Amino acid sequence: MVMSSHDASPENAQAWAFLHLLSEKHSIKIDQAWQLQTHQTGPYGFFRLTGEMSNHETLDWFLKLVAPQKAKRMLEGQVLVDAMMSTHQDLSIDANVVFSVPPMVQGFPDTVSEDVTALAFPFWEGRFTDYEGSDLRLLGQALGQLHRRLKNLPQAEKIRAGGEERHAMLTARWKMLLQSPERMAQLPTEAQACLKAHSPDWLAHLMDDGQPVHGDLNVGNVLFRPDGRVAFLDFEDSLTAWFDPLKDLAFVIERFVLCVHEPEQLAAMSHTLLDAYQAQNPVAIRSETRFIDLLQGLAIRAFLILAELQLTTSQEIPKSEWQKFAFLYNLTFRHETELKAIAAPYVVKT
Repeated sequence: MVMSSHDASPENAQAWAFLHLLSEKHSIKIDQAWQLQTHQTGPYGFFRLTGEMSNHETLDWFLKLVAPQKAKRMLEGQVLVDAMMSTHQDLSIDANVVFSVPPMVQGFPDTVSEDVTALAFPFWEGRFTDYEGSDLRLLGQALGQLHRRLKNLPQAEKIRAGGEERHAMLTARWKMLLQSPERMAQLPTEAQACLKAHSPDWLAHLMDDGQPVHGDLNVGNVLFRPDGRVAFLDFEDSLTAWFDPLKDLAFVIERFVLCVHEPEQLAAMSHTLLDAYQAQNPVAIRSETRFIDLLQGLAIRAFLILAELQLTTSQEIPKSEWQKFAFLYNLTFRHETELKAIAAPYVVKT
């Protein structure tokens, strides 16, 4: 097996040993293996494997070596994916289905040691977004189709229960912080200011018109494929993602538009996304401040998750994480006019 690695450490060598073990267990011939540049350390990491299957078919896999607990959550997310992709729903609004989700390779996940589990997927060629209108139009179309599939998942009630439980935990943490100045003072000042600016009960608006959604549509989880389809990756957050579908759209607008384009471009770029989405999955926007509320809610929710980690596990949260969400929260004030203009054409008149 020809291997290419950016790290010759003993821990890295252990990862390569696991690849040899997998090749024997699955009767595959690995011709080449590349470790992809990621933040994982130790024996964990992401790899591309090419070679030949036992039936002489070509092998081209994207392999993840992860901790067992993480693998468990990833597998649960994959169960949702499999259920979604096996349902045959009416997509007559546009017969051209442009979203896709990679399946897991048969025989995985596979335990390779007490501390490492392997998950394999077909390797799909693709690129991340160029942030231009053509990508936003395709992404809007694909996300509308994805939400229509997710809405009718057989696990929808389980997702709802999990989402409501997580919401209750976060709001309880928020109320505790407001009632305990000593605990609140342990958080960075920018997080304190945001948490004091709202009431815990306000956060429930994220779940208005709730349904299962993806939950983590950052740029790295959206792959634009050469065949013109969009691949959505990493559905672990979907396990408890019971939200207004506009929450996913707000997240996309934040990461693909607000953080990239000039103020005068924001409305037009966002409307390209929203027009394509609404053609596939019409949703109601009830106020021109809806995207402001959603984005502030997402930042507050992120602060609460970080606070939960810091206060219950004594885990030191990098300052940059707090600063990132403070920046995103404040972005809603900087672009208040533009965010209202983005929502305005779609607001339902009452």
